[in-house]
Amino acid sequence: MLPQVMIVGPTGSGKSELALDLAQSLGAELASMDAFQIYRGMDIGTGKVPEGERRGLRHHLMDLVECTETFSVGDYLERAAGVLSGMTRPLVWVGGTGLYYRSLRQGLSDIPARIARWWKF
Repeated sequence: MLPQVMIVGPTGSGKSELALDLAQSLGAELASMDAFQIYRGMDIGTGKVPEGERRGLRHHLMDLVECTETFSVGDYLERAAGVLSGMTRPLVWVGGTGLYYRSLRQGLSDIPARIARWWKF
């Protein structure tokens, strides 16, 4: 398995800059663990690194869906699995969404299907 690093912390703590520096030094790509950066057009207030400041590094799991679409942590994990299956370089995960971080590290609860079909958020 290729090396992976996870950088987590609160908004405004310098995660993005650290992730860019680290990815550049490792020859890595980046993957967002931010619940708002997955939405297209949500660029202000999300800490999404502007296209022109990404240093030519590939960024994954950003701008996936429209703001009007439903997107769950399960959807996020499916997309993350797709990213991981195609990786040929190290990956730096970065974000402040604890649920995304925990689900990547620990998975989701295995509730029985008969309960899951009634579970609504």
